[in-house]
Amino acid sequence: MAKKILLIDDSELSRKSFSEILTGAGYNTAEAGSTVEMISMLEKQKYDLILLDINMPGLSGFEALRIIKANSSWKDIPVFALTGISKSLDDIHTFQGIGAAGFIDKDVDKESFLFRIKAAFGDKV
Repeated sequence: MAKKILLIDDSELSRKSFSEILTGAGYNTAEAGSTVEMISMLEKQKYDLILLDINMPGLSGFEALRIIKANSSWKDIPVFALTGISKSLDDIHTFQGIGAAGFIDKDVDKESFLFRIKAAFGDKV
């Protein structure tokens, strides 16, 4: 059965781009454009991995990650931060301290992106 990945990003273009790559590699994807939409989707469906944009209007990725990790039903889902800005060491430590599994740069090439996703699932890369 294909793994289910939830993409959370306020940029529809980013969501569509990542979703296209993931579905092409055999993963099932769902998309949320905000933290509010993310919560609604997590309440209805179980996901195997979450890709979460750090910089979003309203509730930031940091706040969204805190919500995920505070919920007993969602806390064990691996969350990777998606970021298009240069990451400060403080941001990395903060996100990891909250419980992120890692970071993926939005500008990474397709092969590197899929390598990280497959590695997160323990799939052969």
